Amino acid sequence: MTSPYDPGRMRIGDHERAQAIEALGEHYSLSRLSLGEYEERVDQATRAVTGDDLVALFTDLPAPR
Repeated sequence: MTSPYDPGRMRIGDHERAQAIEALGEHYSLSRLSLGEYEERVDQATRAVTGDDLVALFTDLPAPR
């Protein structure tokens, strides 16, 4: 039986968005993202509604420290 609870589909709040933006800033400071990529992903993070929306921003980046 499949659980209806899927953490990735749960709604997120400003705290989770801020954490994602901070992590993107770290990747930018390490030259993993160009300025344009960083700005685009920050824009997407500010509009994210679910956890999956944020996960998609990091699929091509290494895990955080």
